[in-house]
Amino acid sequence: CGETSEGGCEQMIKKILVVVAAIIVVVIGVAVWAFSGRDPLQQYLSQRAEKTSLTFKSVFTDADRFVVVCPGAEQADITMALGQNVTGKVAAPKDGNNILVSVAQGKAEPHEYQRQRIDLCENLPGGAKVLIIEGEQTYNFVQPANSSQWVMQH
Repeated sequence: CGETSEGGCEQMIKKILVVVAAIIVVVIGVAVWAFSGRDPLQQYLSQRAEKTSLTFKSVFTDADRFVVVCPGAEQADITMALGQNVTGKVAAPKDGNNILVSVAQGKAEPHEYQRQRIDLCENLPGGAKVLIIEGEQTYNFVQPANSSQWVMQH
């Protein structure tokens, strides 16, 4: 902004404001993109440390039923736990994974987790491979010492 340029300062300020606005839009877009695709349970647990309690209904607010599916589960057991009139295919998880199925308005939505990150299947009662979860019941999650893994207590 010298004496030789008329209107030059105003043009430079406008360019700077346009660049700043563009940067703000990009930052907001990246933040929305980064957090919008996160699974509700992963997001909830990532905001906690060592141990926490939750109801699945408070995390998956649209769902009214929940089923845990562990490795080795039989398809007939999965189908029976989901109940009649539920759409959406749910199969047993890959080795090393487990699935939480949320059912909302008759549609099953599987959420598959690596057991080394979120373990829903450790110490299931009676060695069960499929477990119906009560949405309003409180479940405890703990992190073993020096671990980032979350384990659901039964």
